[in-house]
Amino acid sequence: MTAVTPPRTTGSNDYRKQLHVDAPVSAVVDAVSDLTRIATWWTPVTRTERDGDAVRIFMGDGAPLAMQVRVDVEADASTVTWFVQSCGMAQDWAGTAPSFVVRPAAGGGCDLDFRHVGLEPALECFEQCRAGWDHFVPCIAHHAEVSA
Repeated sequence: MTAVTPPRTTGSNDYRKQLHVDAPVSAVVDAVSDLTRIATWWTPVTRTERDGDAVRIFMGDGAPLAMQVRVDVEADASTVTWFVQSCGMAQDWAGTAPSFVVRPAAGGGCDLDFRHVGLEPALECFEQCRAGWDHFVPCIAHHAEVSA
């Protein structure tokens, strides 16, 4: 798998999903930035390992390398971005950047604005990935609410 520098685009076709979460901002940020917590809402991860700034995520019985990402948490701790450097499970993901922006909501809890930068309808995997994110993004909310 070749490492790729993710794009910073403003594409209006990127996959997006927004939802309200009945949990504090910190619980949602932890859910999408802590490696052990990501596995509780996303997909079975058999192990993770750090290599400098890169995080290698392994999935499956034989623990194949599924993807390598750089997880960045902005200084204000309300935005988390996974810069996908390589991805064996969905090669179209290499060079994309799932991004989680979390803001306090006026009535309590917080709002999550998820955008997978670079995941556009032109990609072969778009429909399958859209269905996956449609399932998993609400799982982030459930995980954060239960663990808060």
